[in-house]
Amino acid sequence: MVVESPMDRAATAINAMESENLKVTVTAVRSRAGVSMETARSAVEAWRTQRSHPVVAVTEAAQQAFIRLWAVAVAEADARHTAQLEAAQAALEAARAEAVEAGALVDAEAHRVQEEAGRADAAEARIAALEAEIRSLREAETSERASAQDAVKAAQAETGRAREEVAELRGRLAVLTEQATRYWDAALPANHPEQQDKPKPKQ
Repeated sequence: MVVESPMDRAATAINAMESENLKVTVTAVRSRAGVSMETARSAVEAWRTQRSHPVVAVTEAAQQAFIRLWAVAVAEADARHTAQLEAAQAALEAARAEAVEAGALVDAEAHRVQEEAGRADAAEARIAALEAEIRSLREAETSERASAQDAVKAAQAETGRAREEVAELRGRLAVLTEQATRYWDAALPANHPEQQDKPKPKQ
């Protein structure tokens, strides 16, 4: 034997009173079902709620039609979802391919930049070496010019001294020549043999 709960007894009492066209109240339900006032109140509230929202009976055909429509809607939603998923996957693959290509381009550009930077460094080093060589050549040229100028100055000084010495020697030679001439002029009449042997004229 199935033992009904207090709520079941209260619901049975309400259904009987409704079929008998009796007014359903909490007190009447409590008295007829033999339940507590709280149980009777809950049962009456549930009965009133059900009456305000009656359950619409659905036929078998309507249920089948609803099931078919629901199946079609689900299939269409699945198809749309599948298409969207495939499109998203294709877009993702395309984005990945673009990312890989872009990465390759970036790597190539980075490699080219490194090569250009290496060539620039080599060019700068070559320029620095050439500038150092030019400075060295200029310094050497300046030193050689200074040495040449010093040599020229020394040669000019030596030439001046030689000219002064030549002039002095020429002066001495002129003096000696004059002295020699005077000497011979003075000594020639006394020592010439022709003057001694020449006969004196008759008187």
